Amino acid sequence: MLTESLTLSFIGGLLGLLLAVFLLRLLSTSNPGNIPRFETISLDLSSILFIFIITCVTGIIFGLVPALRASKQELNNTLKEGGRGTAGTMATRRLQNIVIVSEIALSLVLLVGAGLMLRSFVKLSSINLGYEPKKLLSMYIAYSRDKYPERPQQEAFLQRLLSGLEELPGVESASLGMSLPPASLYRRDEFTIAGRTDLDPRNRPAADYLPVSSHYFRSLKIPLLRGREFTEADKMDAPKVVIINKTLQDHFFANEDPIGKSINLGEENSSDSLYQIVGVVGDVNYDGLTKPPVDQLYFSYLQQQLGGVLLFMRTSADPEAMKAAVRKKVFSVDYEQPVRELQTMDETLSDTLAQQRFNVLLLSIFAALALVLTAVGVYGVISYSVSQRRYEIGIRMTLGAEKKDVLKLIFGLGLKLVALGVVIGLFASFALTRIVASLLYDVSPTDPVTFAVTAALLGGVALLASIIPARRAMRVNPIVVLRQD
Repeated sequence: MLTESLTLSFIGGLLGLLLAVFLLRLLSTSNPGNIPRFETISLDLSSILFIFIITCVTGIIFGLVPALRASKQELNNTLKEGGRGTAGTMATRRLQNIVIVSEIALSLVLLVGAGLMLRSFVKLSSINLGYEPKKLLSMYIAYSRDKYPERPQQEAFLQRLLSGLEELPGVESASLGMSLPPASLYRRDEFTIAGRTDLDPRNRPAADYLPVSSHYFRSLKIPLLRGREFTEADKMDAPKVVIINKTLQDHFFANEDPIGKSINLGEENSSDSLYQIVGVVGDVNYDGLTKPPVDQLYFSYLQQQLGGVLLFMRTSADPEAMKAAVRKKVFSVDYEQPVRELQTMDETLSDTLAQQRFNVLLLSIFAALALVLTAVGVYGVISYSVSQRRYEIGIRMTLGAEKKDVLKLIFGLGLKLVALGVVIGLFASFALTRIVASLLYDVSPTDPVTFAVTAALLGGVALLASIIPARRAMRVNPIVVLRQD
């Protein structure tokens, strides 16, 4: 029995090793970006040695236990019962049932977890970003301060760059900003609202600080709700202007028109830091997808300090196919200017969702394996029960039982095991899924839809695995069975 058990164990270990190689390749395509040296993960000698030890231990334990149980059986009773094909002792059947119920319950916990993560990922992928990422390119420009030491030179270089990019066939508009939604935020700053005596000056609110160029809202297709956008006339020597987002309007101007009001970024009575509100735009997430909208202040970059900037290009063609032309145009404006992080906004969003995608993939793999093992386990136990109860089935059919009665008998066993496992699994899932609550977005850890769908899926697969041996039991020939036994 040990020889047989070890042989089966080594075959299973070899298949598991081959499966691990395939799954590692699959996981390598979904690097979440925050696991150090993720690309170097592989099956080395220590991993293979671990698999070998686990295989040996599994083969010995699960071969030795039934061997010892068999050696303690009373020979006369065993020979008498063996000829009639009994279903085994009550203890053996009870142990088999416990194993199957446990498999079903644990599999359901994994399936529910994977289902919750998948629903969360789908909702996160379809979230309203506040802008249109399709056909949008972005790149980072860090121009040389030695080459362009003065502000007029910096503005002239950036303007030449924007004009050159807009001349490219397929580029509808080009603009610049200093924050990349939803992956990075330039900074947050405090502000007050001029003339508002109902606000506590000692407890100043903070807002996202977003310097942008003209055409920025057009390039990202951020809706303009009130007022106007920035123009090239909004320079340092012009009146200072600011555009606010809808959330800030709702917070501080819920019952009035904010256009023409002023926001102060400095001391309360300082006129040098007053900015007049000239527009209201929709909300955009700059600091992560899962965070709620916050107050945002947009400024003309011509009225702010300049540094490294992000360029955005709205294209009418495939943005991926325009990368080479964009690089060439930048080099034609300044052949020494490096182009960094040139990517489509779809790529940016994909990188942002990499961790969630990896979590879903990893948990889904475990859940799929558990589902397969559950189906195999249910099929194995019911099949073994059928083989051991052939004599009983033969007698039942001789005494008048029909095929549908045999089907109910065997399928009923599978139905009881599946129902019990699903019930236990639902209770366990209800308690354990709260652990992943922090990883979910807009999905309850006890989401009834996910619980119902996964329970139906697991129950259906398990019942399908039990109906196959049940149908085989219907084909038992009572004359042949009784004559053999």
